[in-house]
Amino acid sequence: MKNNNYNPNDFSGQRLLGARKISGLTLQGLSDKMNMEISKQALNQFEKGQSKPTEKVLIALADALNTPVDYFFKKTDIIIENIEFRQKKKLTDKELDSIKYKAISYIEKTLEIEGILDIKNLFINPFHKTTVKNKQDAEKLSIELRKAWMQCNEPVADVIRLLEMNGVKVVEVETPNYFSGMSTMVNDIAVIVINSDMNSVRKRLTALHELAHIILTFPKGMDDEDIEDICFYFAAAFLVPAEVIFNDLGMRRTNLLLDEVIKFENYYGISVQAFVRRIFNLGIISESKFNSFKHWLNRTEMKDAEIGSFWSLESPSRLRELVIKALSLEIITESKAAALLDIPLSQLIDERTEII
Repeated sequence: MKNNNYNPNDFSGQRLLGARKISGLTLQGLSDKMNMEISKQALNQFEKGQSKPTEKVLIALADALNTPVDYFFKKTDIIIENIEFRQKKKLTDKELDSIKYKAISYIEKTLEIEGILDIKNLFINPFHKTTVKNKQDAEKLSIELRKAWMQCNEPVADVIRLLEMNGVKVVEVETPNYFSGMSTMVNDIAVIVINSDMNSVRKRLTALHELAHIILTFPKGMDDEDIEDICFYFAAAFLVPAEVIFNDLGMRRTNLLLDEVIKFENYYGISVQAFVRRIFNLGIISESKFNSFKHWLNRTEMKDAEIGSFWSLESPSRLRELVIKALSLEIITESKAAALLDIPLSQLIDERTEII
């Protein structure tokens, strides 16, 4: 291309497909959005690698998809597949495609900056080939993971940061509120995708629930509903160890005040709703008491509300931290940093503050 360093032969149709899917556009929708006449058939040929866009068309594509021109010239071997879903039936194919390609883009950028900084952040499954048959197995493994990743009974200050420190690529996406999260392994990379529009305690539980799908192995033929219950159990057990709960509430309770459980949300970052379900699973309260609690939630319209107050932001930060480090060390330019962070260069310049 005459005004850039791009070789037209290096244009990636797969990258164009990804950018279109992220934007949630059909081929016709992209054609309509471009500031020049080009058919959906021509766009389809670009995506399939059957033809290459001219410089003028390429610039129009970049403008319509709100992405830098150089995005179309990157290549990736990452393929997302075998994804475990929560509420899987509610996602449309269009929504799923958008989520998948957003995840691919984020992972690519994270791997790129790790390569630039020569950092290896590998994910190692501590429970490889360990079969989980029931909730008791999940409780045991939650304790083992705490021992491996942190001090055993301490609250987890930031679940997402803990996951990122241990090699998990966590991606936040804006999605409809009926989507919580999904997880997969891609080329030995552990990937967790969560809805950015959830409160912090829900993000924590969702991220750990999806981690359970990655690291736990279940017997063949186990019912999907049983697997979901065990994954929830593992996540809640990791957030609040049973020993902590028994020491505070005792082995059996016939009555429970809201203030007694709110403190667990405030300190351990588990919602009141999830915590009461946990103490029911531990046998501290009876099924009738648990049902009474659910009736109370419905009566007070507190079923999905954040009852307590937990301070953690719970948002992926590793990509930004690595990009800022590379920028500070002058390993990458401001333009490169802005591209990796997917923000305008002017915004990066405004946010950058040198203190030394």
